[in-house]
Amino acid sequence: MSDRGWNTNGYPGDPAQGDPGDPAGWPGRPDQGQPTAGQGQGVQNAGREPEHRPLGNQPLQRVDIEAYSAPRFTKGWLLWVLFAAIIAGVVIGATFLARTAAVAPTASPTSPAAAPTSSGPGLPFTMPSDPDSGGRWEVVSEQWQPGGVLLSVRLWADRGTISYGFLAFQNNGTNVIDPAPSPRQPELTRGTLAEGDSTTGYVFLPIQRAPATLILTTATGRQISALPVKS
Repeated sequence: MSDRGWNTNGYPGDPAQGDPGDPAGWPGRPDQGQPTAGQGQGVQNAGREPEHRPLGNQPLQRVDIEAYSAPRFTKGWLLWVLFAAIIAGVVIGATFLARTAAVAPTASPTSPAAAPTSSGPGLPFTMPSDPDSGGRWEVVSEQWQPGGVLLSVRLWADRGTISYGFLAFQNNGTNVIDPAPSPRQPELTRGTLAEGDSTTGYVFLPIQRAPATLILTTATGRQISALPVKS
């Protein structure tokens, strides 16, 4: 027999040197060349995908942001909504006005107060401080004399109480002229008249012979009316 013993792998060889390799012509090892039962199963499973995916971060799916956006309204739809709103407003307004007109009390027509009128001769006038008071006045006659003109004046109180006085100016000038003492009586200077009363008297104006204007005033000098004085 040969001195070669069996190594630890169960194959012939030098026990001291381990397994240097298979000798020439030595049949191969049982574990070389042919896969074992476990190794064959591993090779077959190597090409297959695992039944369960590994844990951890997985790829995210693409999200379409349009799915979360507010619904878009077309121009035509907006026009229809606007048109419907206008029609509704018109109908509501017409209904409200009709009800208001039906509920509102009908005002009874009233005739405006007739403006006071004066009948008779003379120029009508109204007191500036009291529209409810007024009367008429006129120049009855004119007499030119040396130094001025003598006027016969008549006054009527048709409504309320009137007060009177006189001023004058020549049409070719701007100076205001006060009456002078009258050479004839009764003289009209200043006074008051109650409703229904009248008075006639003389007013003497110290002016040159030329067109002039006689002014009727209140007793305090506020202008009421005017009449021409012929030359």
